[in-house]
Amino acid sequence: MTTQPSRKLSHHHLGPFVIEQQLFPAPKDPIPGCCPNPPPPPVLINHKEKYEVEEILDSCLFQHKLQFKVKWKGYGIKDISWELQENVHAPALV
Repeated sequence: MTTQPSRKLSHHHLGPFVIEQQLFPAPKDPIPGCCPNPPPPPVLINHKEKYEVEEILDSCLFQHKLQFKVKWKGYGIKDISWELQENVHAPALV
């Protein structure tokens, strides 16, 4: 006899449960399409890791320094960031 107010809440209805039969294998991605492909690794430039710039979207002066709004190659729109001019190594896009 338990001290629970209902038989349904007694310890007999708690896990761990025995898996009797597996109907199909579980997918690696339980919600298909929710996990995108991993972004590309950085490239080596002058023995330093640098990320590739896909596009320069905008520019502005902030505290007397030029900044670029950068879309990184292989990354989504949530990863767009403002970077100082000296941190952007994409002369063809600037």
